[in-house]
Amino acid sequence: MEKLAIIGLSCLFPDAQTPAEYWQNLLDQKDSRSPATAEQMGVDPDIFHAPNPKIQDKYYCLHGGYIRAFQFEPTGYHLPAEAIEG
Repeated sequence: MEKLAIIGLSCLFPDAQTPAEYWQNLLDQKDSRSPATAEQMGVDPDIFHAPNPKIQDKYYCLHGGYIRAFQFEPTGYHLPAEAIEG
């Protein structure tokens, strides 16, 4: 078996950008869910909503653990430029 060294720890969750913030949110029992917005969905989220979970092709809940204000820094990932530009 090949040896493996874990040299860092990172995370990105709603209302937490570090493991310490995430852990504190858990301890505080913080609810980090929020409603979907037209800005993040690209359209009015109500067009996807149906309160009955048995209706196909619709969401029955528009609240979720959305990550907002995230900027990906591609440096160091060796990604082709066309994969990043989209």
